[in-house]
Amino acid sequence: MYSGMIAATSQGKGEFGFRALLAATGVALWVFSNGATRPAYDEIFSAVHCAGAHPFQALSYYMLPNNHVFFNTLNSLSFWAEDKVWSGRLLSLAAFLVFQQLVFLWLRRKMPLAQALGAALLLSLAFPTLGFASHARGYGLHLMAGLRGRFHPPKL
Repeated sequence: MYSGMIAATSQGKGEFGFRALLAATGVALWVFSNGATRPAYDEIFSAVHCAGAHPFQALSYYMLPNNHVFFNTLNSLSFWAEDKVWSGRLLSLAAFLVFQQLVFLWLRRKMPLAQALGAALLLSLAFPTLGFASHARGYGLHLMAGLRGRFHPPKL
């Protein structure tokens, strides 16, 4: 009984290390990707006309594809940031990091920890995933929420 408790504890510590490594790698990928890309027109347009306005305007002003309503509302609530493109990219980073952790948590039930880490890192490098993470658009939140709903559905 005692040896089983030690194994469970050491596995928990190992998992924490893998998850921390995954998060650190995600931040490094995001920093690299943001350094390699300049803000796009639609990021700036959304930041100025949707997120830069009152939260009610972000909720109610829906023009074709530039207003990601939930994303811009969250971004408009970031009163600490003057630069809404930057705060939007930080919001996309947060969604990317949660996405990585959800993928890892799902995969670790299917395979050993090291393989789950490798697969989660590989998925993080996929062009759409990294692209969603490094731009101030709502796609990263959609990706995170879709994965959350598919593999970790809420218990009703």
